[in-house]
Amino acid sequence: MSTFPEMPPELRHQLPEPFWKWWQDFRSFMLAGFFTESDVIVLTAGKGVVLKNAAGTVTKRVRLNNAGDGFIFEAP
Repeated sequence: MSTFPEMPPELRHQLPEPFWKWWQDFRSFMLAGFFTESDVIVLTAGKGVVLKNAAGTVTKRVRLNNAGDGFIFEAP
């Protein structure tokens, strides 16, 4: 299994809780793939999530349409 640096305990207590949760999610992603304890929110209007297939040969951006009732799939 991969290793990832541990955060020193004295530093952990100085960090705000939202950053600590982000760090845990980031560490989990780096070790095993993307997983969070809550929703992932993309806040930039007109932007989306870029997805690739396993072979890396197909890339698509997925975002909500302007009405918010459907998805748009486009090349990034």
